[in-house]
Amino acid sequence: PNRYTLFTGSSYSAGATDNFSINMDGGITISPTTQIVFAQRSGETSTITIIVTNTNSNQAKTITINQYGASSIQ
Repeated sequence: PNRYTLFTGSSYSAGATDNFSINMDGGITISPTTQIVFAQRSGETSTITIIVTNTNSNQAKTITINQYGASSIQ
């Protein structure tokens, strides 16, 4: 899907009324498709690396989010 969803709680529920979906421009993909859940107050999460690709220009950026919720882009 060409969107991502902000949600509350410890896991995503498709039918939750307080979900907030953001549509991405055409040609933008994020992989892998996964949940990133940040702990309340501390912002901690599991370390993850995702790749955001613009298929129109064939450019990609790698985003790494560490266990403390800090991100780096390459």
